[in-house]
Amino acid sequence: MRISLLFSLTLILVALLYVFGYQYSLLWRFWWYDILLHTLGGIGIGLFAVRLSIFFGTSRQVSYAIAGALLIGAGWEVFEYSLGLPRSVFFNYAVDTTKDMLMDVTGALIGVSIARRV
Repeated sequence: MRISLLFSLTLILVALLYVFGYQYSLLWRFWWYDILLHTLGGIGIGLFAVRLSIFFGTSRQVSYAIAGALLIGAGWEVFEYSLGLPRSVFFNYAVDTTKDMLMDVTGALIGVSIARRV
């Protein structure tokens, strides 16, 4: 139950920070803001992966977390690209996408770690 609550709170936090960051151009003003969002999103994915593995009765939490982070992260990058959202002014496209995917996976592993302690 606590994992589901943490997941929900993380999801709300990421959504609010994204809207706030987009509205006030924080994504383009601060190089670390995008890293924060992707890491928090990854934490949410990791929490969800643990909840999912408990539901299915499997111990593949880390595998679910990494796969989920890569799938959702790649989907998000395609979404950004297809909408023509402005890219990072700090990194070129390939570096930005690689950094985003790395932060998604890192966050997912942190999320698994948190969920195992709750």
